[in-house]
Amino acid sequence: MLFGVAFVVVVGANLLWILPGLKQIGQNASTFQLEVAERAKVQISDFFRDISRAAKNVSFLLAEANEEPEAVLSRFLRDYAEVSEASLLDLEGKEKAKISRSGLVLQEALKDRSEDETFKKVLIRNDIVFSKVIFSSKLGPARPAGGPAVEIGLPVKAANGDLSGIFLFQVGLDFISDIVQGVKFGQSGRVIVLDQ
Repeated sequence: MLFGVAFVVVVGANLLWILPGLKQIGQNASTFQLEVAERAKVQISDFFRDISRAAKNVSFLLAEANEEPEAVLSRFLRDYAEVSEASLLDLEGKEKAKISRSGLVLQEALKDRSEDETFKKVLIRNDIVFSKVIFSSKLGPARPAGGPAVEIGLPVKAANGDLSGIFLFQVGLDFISDIVQGVKFGQSGRVIVLDQ
């Protein structure tokens, strides 16, 4: 009997010693998971900051008109694998040049984009605009089936500051899945990426 009481006391003492340690382990794991999520957020923000900066440079080059717009757009697609297509539009919304992952778009295939929401918003705001997340059924053959994307638009301004065109491009968002895949919250927690 004395042995049984001693055993219960020893086990109880060990549990009192272990339980706070387990609580600390759980807190450390939660802190680590939040840090991983924060790193994912920073990676995504850095990507959009970087591509926005590069797009402003492309817009400037398109305005200078020192080289063919197709060459400028091709370099942009080459430098950013996430971009599926890029277009230069005139102020009426007609595509003047377009490059797609599938290649140069022929003059006959250029479209009137005057009713596109992103085009209209760039005209109104005269600044960079991001569309809502769109899916491949609205994007055409340049995007793989089911892949989410955003369309980004920028004004193309002449040296005197006058608006001379609109630069539109589509960015596939599949890379975000790769980034957030490593973020886990417990056994049943999930990560959800929102566009607003």
